[in-house]
Amino acid sequence: MSTSDKTALVAGASRGLGLAMAEELHRRGWSVIATVRRPGVAALEALAGRPRNGSAASMEIETLDIADAASVRALGQRLQGRRLDLVIANAGITNSNVQDRMMEVADEEYARMLLTNALGPARLLEHLAASVPPSGVLAAMSSVLGSLRENVAGIWPAYASSKAALNMLLRDLAGGAGRGRAVVAMAPGWVRTEMGGPDAALSVAESIPLVIDELERIGWHPGLHYLNYDGRRLEW
Repeated sequence: MSTSDKTALVAGASRGLGLAMAEELHRRGWSVIATVRRPGVAALEALAGRPRNGSAASMEIETLDIADAASVRALGQRLQGRRLDLVIANAGITNSNVQDRMMEVADEEYARMLLTNALGPARLLEHLAASVPPSGVLAAMSSVLGSLRENVAGIWPAYASSKAALNMLLRDLAGGAGRGRAVVAMAPGWVRTEMGGPDAALSVAESIPLVIDELERIGWHPGLHYLNYDGRRLEW
């Protein structure tokens, strides 16, 4: 099946990594469903409904609040009957001071991170899993910081623990609703975005094409995968 016959859903596509992934997939000829919390993302609207490279590929925009279970259910109802070859749950927020010790992290900040970074993506992938064929991929944007083996410095503790929670929920998904499909915890690297900051090692243009390369490659490889943007398999 060519990419022009495939559909990807990118949740959290209003800016940063999510927007870049939606644009990259569309550039490659995928039909893309990009979700935003609020309409009005000019870069997506400019592509919406336009064919790409003479194919039937298109950009559709849907509304979704990944931290709201009712919003996730509503999206699933609107997409009922659609085949989704790739679902990317892109969500990542952090606390106001990433170097805070846990005694300094506000209760509401940590609860918001767990909901947005772990529970919300897991709910979305679980809810849409039945729309993904065996050749398809269920992916969430994780981080090397979520690895118990590789985050040896213990940096960004609150954020890192939310990504470790996401990894655990993806393990459960791979043995449950996502069984028979590739389930991927994808680490995009430290990227210069609003959250990553200006000192990050990678530009969006250096990270995202490689991320999409890996997600395209991993189809037809069912089971759980924890991958770095450059294809390296990460330690859990």
